Amino acid sequence: MEIDNDLLERKAHLYEPRRLPTTYLILVLAAGVAIGNGITALAGYAWLRIEIQLATMEMQKQAEKATARFNLQAEQTRARNLEREHQKAQAELKATPAYQNAYRICEFWRQQAAADDNAFHRQKRAETCAKLNDFQ
Repeated sequence: MEIDNDLLERKAHLYEPRRLPTTYLILVLAAGVAIGNGITALAGYAWLRIEIQLATMEMQKQAEKATARFNLQAEQTRARNLEREHQKAQAELKATPAYQNAYRICEFWRQQAAADDNAFHRQKRAETCAKLNDFQ
């Protein structure tokens, strides 16, 4: 049995692995990169949206804190201004002659009441002591 080399050469190309052209390989790789980049881009977009929402929430918290701090400072300033106005009004009132006269009159009656009170209590103590002495 003789081997036909011609036939073997003609059929040999049937059993050799076929090579895809390089352009197919490049297209497949490009498609993979595009799909991978698309998925990565979607994940990146989702991550970016989450970061934006978190940053927005943080900014809102900071704004609320700043507003509360501002309101507190404004309220404290109003209270200090009212206290100053009150002290100023009291000083102006005390400087008027009518207030000074009224103060002197009230002070006189206070002293009179204290003196009367002391005299009244002295008298009551003396009476009580006299009653105790009589009882003994």
